[in-house]
Amino acid sequence: MNRNPDCEVVQDLIAVCASGKASRASVRLVAEHVRACPDCRRRYEAALHGLPSWKRARLRAETGPRDPSRRYMRWSILALGALSSLLCMVVNYAVDLRLSWSWIVFGAMLSSILPVLVYTQAYTNRFIKALGCFSVLAVFQLGVIQAVLLDMGQPDVWLWRVAVPVAAVWLAVVWMGIVTAKLRRLNGFFCIAIILFLCLPGDVATGAIAAAYTGGTLAIRWFNAVCYVVAAIAALVMGVLFEMRSGRPQ
Repeated sequence: MNRNPDCEVVQDLIAVCASGKASRASVRLVAEHVRACPDCRRRYEAALHGLPSWKRARLRAETGPRDPSRRYMRWSILALGALSSLLCMVVNYAVDLRLSWSWIVFGAMLSSILPVLVYTQAYTNRFIKALGCFSVLAVFQLGVIQAVLLDMGQPDVWLWRVAVPVAAVWLAVVWMGIVTAKLRRLNGFFCIAIILFLCLPGDVATGAIAAAYTGGTLAIRWFNAVCYVVAAIAALVMGVLFEMRSGRPQ
């Protein structure tokens, strides 16, 4: 039985693609062929079996069915963000004859758009990567706000004394909850419950930072604490019910 010459070429390229050393043209050739050839597709899947999960996911996405909606969504998000930022800058300059508060809007756009793009483009651990991007941009946004306030004649520098410490506290609360849930392989309800419980020390730390900055006294906000505990217990109950319904052992 004679082998298809196209299959012979593709099967030679499969090992090169799996090693990550193939050119874009070779990857496109393999992608087009394995979509139509079940035998080469099985060989390709077998070659990917021993690769790291992130590389396997990326190669499968490259050789899988194309999804033009992702590309359109990406460019739509970028276009809307750019137009919104440009509009704010035009209005800012028309009113004040300079650019001031529009930089805050521009930073907020970046802090919102870039994590979404990271999420849509990532192949594995999408939420973790998007949250990491947001964490960096959030601190950057605080710096932008401080710079704009100084430019507008506000002499108080609160960035390092208040903004960054408070941001660090709440980013730590969110990250600790997500990382704990991921390491323990808990569902999303348990993740929310962990974050809500961690909000208790986070709220106290925020109050301490604010009191140190203003020179006031630290006051425990008991209403907030009760709300955190009640919401956390509700999330725990939902997590248990979800696990019971899905049949996973506790």
